[in-house]
Amino acid sequence: MPDPITVSEETQWAADIAGDNDDRFQALASHENLNAFVDHHFDEQSKDWRAPYIGDELLTEEQMGRFATPGDLAKSYAGAQTQLSKGFQAPTLPENATDEDVAAFRTAQGIPLTAGDYLENLPDGLVIGEADAAIAEHFTNKFHEMNASPAVVHGILGAYNEWAEQQQADLAEMDTGHFKEVEDVLRAPVEEGGWGPEYRANVNIVGAMLDKTFGKEAAEAIQNARGPDGRAIMNTPAILAGMAQLARELDPLVTIIPNDTGDSAKTLNDEIAAIEKVMKDDRPAYNKDEKMQARLLELYDIRLKHEAAA
Repeated sequence: MPDPITVSEETQWAADIAGDNDDRFQALASHENLNAFVDHHFDEQSKDWRAPYIGDELLTEEQMGRFATPGDLAKSYAGAQTQLSKGFQAPTLPENATDEDVAAFRTAQGIPLTAGDYLENLPDGLVIGEADAAIAEHFTNKFHEMNASPAVVHGILGAYNEWAEQQQADLAEMDTGHFKEVEDVLRAPVEEGGWGPEYRANVNIVGAMLDKTFGKEAAEAIQNARGPDGRAIMNTPAILAGMAQLARELDPLVTIIPNDTGDSAKTLNDEIAAIEKVMKDDRPAYNKDEKMQARLLELYDIRLKHEAAA
């Protein structure tokens, strides 16, 4: 605290003005004379009072320009403190709001007038595909009832889109791993429980059986079906093996790949006739060819079972 100024000949002018007010006397007497005090007063008046409050850690020049007087700044600060003490309160609709009230509120808050308008001007990279259209419509309708801002809705739709894309990527990676597992198990030699060289034929047999039994559309649905754990049922070795066995039991003819006619029965009979011709015309050659003999017996068996099933 500065030392008090005593009344002297030089400061008598200040004492005459201040009277009994010591603080006023101190302020006046700090100047050489009355003229010096008046000059200082006008110098201070000519300065921009906002300047001390503008800076990197203070307010910007634009912000300070909103206040005409220091009193306006003080009122603004007091109002902000009051609002903070109450906590943030978002604008709300009045009770029993009319349609006009709702429309005015949404316009003022930048909320679309219809739910479908949320899907206009989507952020870069956000695309709502046909498969997700129903989900997006459900979300936007709900958010519109809540008067959510477009930024919030776009953020949620974007998050859902990212999640859905990741789900698809994870599913594709899982399918690739399971498919390899199926091939490893069923391509193994017969003595190890696999199909050996019959792998591809058995896979085709299963597909043919499903098409014939259920029709193309239902067969495709079965082939794309998944279990509770998300695993494709056709990527389960035991299921694929069981279907192949079932296909043979239902109709042994499925093991015959049809020729250009598309008729498996005709293909079967044509192959039997060809081997029987060799057996008749060149018996020594037939007797030497054990594979041909085994194949003819297999074809006879298939024909008998097919006829029985029919």
